[in-house]
Amino acid sequence: MSAPVKSKSGWHLVKLLELRQQRKLEEAVSLYEQALQRDPRRMNAVNALVAIFKGWRALPDYAARYEAQLAQEGQPAWIHAILAGIYQALDQIEPAIRHNEALLASYPEYADPYFALARYYQRRGDGQAATAAWQHYLALMAQTASDARLEAEASLQRLNLVTIESPAADARVSGQIASIRIIGTAAIENFQYYKIEWGAGEAPTEWNLLVNAPTPVNRGLLATWNTAGLAPGVYTLRLTAVDITGNFPPPYLVRVEVTR
Repeated sequence: MSAPVKSKSGWHLVKLLELRQQRKLEEAVSLYEQALQRDPRRMNAVNALVAIFKGWRALPDYAARYEAQLAQEGQPAWIHAILAGIYQALDQIEPAIRHNEALLASYPEYADPYFALARYYQRRGDGQAATAAWQHYLALMAQTASDARLEAEASLQRLNLVTIESPAADARVSGQIASIRIIGTAAIENFQYYKIEWGAGEAPTEWNLLVNAPTPVNRGLLATWNTAGLAPGVYTLRLTAVDITGNFPPPYLVRVEVTR
């Protein structure tokens, strides 16, 4: 028995309905864009746009379109907001960070980008940046009770167990001093050991082990760093605390400048 053949009129009706739906979605995209131009903080509009583009299986295409538009129109905040949402959906951390940071440059009192950035920094393994982002988020959301706030508080509490207090970020240290005292905390739950490494530059590709210690430290001396013989320039210290299962929270990074 042969399968029933869809009538020509039925096929045209389906296509007509699809075209109408497409037009409605395109009109919705325009309306959501207009809403974000008025206020880039309208997260519901960003989420709606991302859902439409995802339904069209066109997230990368729209990312490219908005990136081009961004360059042409002088970096408007509303396009950064859309791109931050698109890259979050694509799980592309670095461009998502870039656009959230750009959005905060225009709206520093907007809490949502801090929340997103804190998560991204943790995934990137930058405990210091994650700590700062969580602190900003909690300060802005001090009067709000929510699951997001609970997550922020718990994350910050864990991050505070792996910190370098001295030298401070962007501190200048002398390469003529035999040893620089590194003060901080490495006291995670189920502690096994901590280690401190250093590398040249703001984003080292090679790390040198400074210390590997089996005893937790709470706001005390973690290590001493001999900078004698180092060429002047920027260096990065990395503190990592490892538990008995081999897992570890995001390392804490501090960038310093060695001078002569």
